[in-house]
Amino acid sequence: MSQSNENKNKPLILMVDDVPKNLQVLGSILGANEYLITPAMSGEQALARVEQLMPDLILLDVMMPGIDGFETCRKIKANPKTQDIPIIFLTARTETVDIVKGFNVGAVDYVTKPFQAEELLTRVATQISLRQKTNELKRLYTELKQSEEKYRGLFDTSVDAIIRINESFEVEDVNPGALNLLGQSINSQCMFTDFLPIEQQSTIKQIISQEVTKNGYSNAFECDIIQSSNSRIPVEMRLWRSAEEDKSLWILVRDISERKAMERLRDDVDRIMRHDLKNPLSGIIGLSDMLLMNDNCSDEQNNWIKQIRASGRQALEMIDHSLDIFKMEQGKYVLLPIPCNLVSILTKIKTDFYQMLYTKKIETLFFIYEKPMNEQDVYSVYGEKRLLETLMANLIKNAIEASPANEKISVTFETDSDMHHIIIHNQGIIPQDLRDRFFEKYATSGKKTGTGLGTYSAKLIANYHNGDIQFQSDEHNGTRISVLLPKSPQDTFQQNTTPPKKTEKEPIFNKQIRILVADDSPNNMLMIGHYLEPFPCVLDLAENGQVCVDYFKTSTYDLVLIDLQMPVMDGFEAITEIRKFETENNCAPTPVVALSADYEEKVREASINAGCNDFLPKPVSEKNIRDLIVYYCQSKD
Repeated sequence: MSQSNENKNKPLILMVDDVPKNLQVLGSILGANEYLITPAMSGEQALARVEQLMPDLILLDVMMPGIDGFETCRKIKANPKTQDIPIIFLTARTETVDIVKGFNVGAVDYVTKPFQAEELLTRVATQISLRQKTNELKRLYTELKQSEEKYRGLFDTSVDAIIRINESFEVEDVNPGALNLLGQSINSQCMFTDFLPIEQQSTIKQIISQEVTKNGYSNAFECDIIQSSNSRIPVEMRLWRSAEEDKSLWILVRDISERKAMERLRDDVDRIMRHDLKNPLSGIIGLSDMLLMNDNCSDEQNNWIKQIRASGRQALEMIDHSLDIFKMEQGKYVLLPIPCNLVSILTKIKTDFYQMLYTKKIETLFFIYEKPMNEQDVYSVYGEKRLLETLMANLIKNAIEASPANEKISVTFETDSDMHHIIIHNQGIIPQDLRDRFFEKYATSGKKTGTGLGTYSAKLIANYHNGDIQFQSDEHNGTRISVLLPKSPQDTFQQNTTPPKKTEKEPIFNKQIRILVADDSPNNMLMIGHYLEPFPCVLDLAENGQVCVDYFKTSTYDLVLIDLQMPVMDGFEAITEIRKFETENNCAPTPVVALSADYEEKVREASINAGCNDFLPKPVSEKNIRDLIVYYCQSKD
C-alpha cells in the first residue's frame, strides 16, 4: 500500500504556536500516535492554511504576536466553511476568566503548558472521536434527508396508487395516484376494504397472513378495485410491511386495464388467425385434394392444383408457426411430446424441398452413426412432432440456401450418453457479421427473401425440448449445425428394417348410416360430403350450432361432426345441449366428434370435457373421415 493511501484515513491536526520548540514537542507526541500534523507559526498563517487543508482538529496557542489565539478562533468560527472544526486552546494561563473567554469564542477544550503527553493525547483523541461521530451523523442525516426527498418525490409523482393502512385496514396515507385511481373518496377516515370486491377480500387477507407475515412483502398478484364511481377495474397489487413497528402496511396498486385490453386484443387476433384465416385455407387444401382425386384433370392442371395445395399448406404452416413462436416466447406453449421418427420427418422434408435441391443440383446424404439411412429406418426421439418438423425444416432449408450449387448436404443422427445429436452440414459459410447474432430474431444476411426467424425459432424449439443448437463455420470445413435433444426411455432405433405389409379389411355396413355435420364453412361441408360418398350414409348439414341442435332433437344419428367455432351458437354450447337432451330423454349417447382449426391441447381437452368422444383437427383428410366412420359406424357383427 502506498504512503498516500496509508495516510488517507489518518486524522489531520493543525498545530498553531509562535514558539518552534512547542511545535516540535507537539509534533513528536502526536506524530508517534497515528496522526497527521501540519504547523502554523501565527494566527495569520493558521487562517490561510485552515481553509486550504480543512483539518480534523486545531491546537491553537492563545498568546501569539499579531492576531492572538482568541481572535484567530473567532475568525475560524465565523467562516461557515470552517466553523465546525474543533479547536483546543494551548495556554499557560489557568485563570477562570481566560478559560471562559476561550469557550466563549468557540473552543471546545484547553490544554495547559507545559504539555503532559498523556493528557494531551486523551483530550485530542476525545475531540477527534467526537468530530468523526459528528461527521458520520451529518452524513447519515444528509442521506436520510435525500432519501426522504427522493421517496417523497416518488410517492407524490407516482401514477400508481400508494396507500398505507393499519392492521385494521383503515387508510392512513395516500398519494395523489391513489386519489386519481380510486377517487377523492379515499382518505384517512375510510376503510381500504371499501374498495375491494367482497369475494376477493378473503384472498387478500390470506396473502397478508401468509406471504407478508412470513417474508415482509408479497409477490405481485392481480385482483379488482372498485372506484368511487362504482366501476370495477383490474389491477396489479403488491403489499409490504412498514419498517416502523406500528404493524402498518404499504400497498402499491397499478391499473392494468390497458394490459388486459391488449391481452383481449391478442386473444382476438389469435382467434382470427386460428379460425377465420385457417378455415378458408383448410377449404383450399381440401378442395385441391378433391380435384387431384378427379381423373378429368390434365397433367398440367394437376400440377397447378398441386401448387395451389402447396401454397395453402405453406400459409397454414406459417400461421401455426407464428402462433407457436409467440406462445413459446411468452412461456405459455404446452408441449405435447410423443415418440417421433426423425427418419420419416427427414424423408418428408426432402420431398418438400425437392425443387430447391433440383434447381441448385445439391445432393443430400443422410446417415445414422455414419451408416447410410434408408426410408424404412427408425430413429425415434421424444418430442412434439410438428415442432421437430419445423425445427429440421428451417435448418435444412437454411443449409440448402447457404450451400454453393453442385455440392452436398449431409444430415447425421447420433447420440452420446445424454443427448441426441442431429448434425446438418453444408459447404456454405456463415458471414462473420452474422455469427454473433445467428440465433437472434430477424437476423438475416444477403437473402432477398425470408423472415429471419428460421434459426431463431429452431433454437427456441430446441430450448423448449430442454435441448440446444450450436454451430461451427469456417472457409475450410463449411458450416456444421448441431441440434442437441435429450435422450428419453421412449426413444427407439432400428436400421435396415422392412415394414410389414398391411392388410385392411373392407368395412362392413349392414344398414344405412345417418351423419349430422355442423360447420359454418360451405367448403368444409362440401369436402366432408365428398369424403363420405363411398359410404352408405344420409348426410344432414347444419350451418351453426343452433340448427345442429334442432336437427338432433328431431332425428336419430349414428355420428355427429361439429365445428367448435360457429355463429349463433358455437360448438361447445351445441354439444352441451345435445348431451343435456340425451340425458333428459334417456337416449343412448351418440358419438360426437369435434372439428377445429385450433388444435391446441386446451381446446381438445375442452371439447372432451364438453362431451365429445373425439377431436379432429382441420384441415380434415379423407383418411381421417374414413377412420372415424369405420370406428364409430361400421357393423360390429
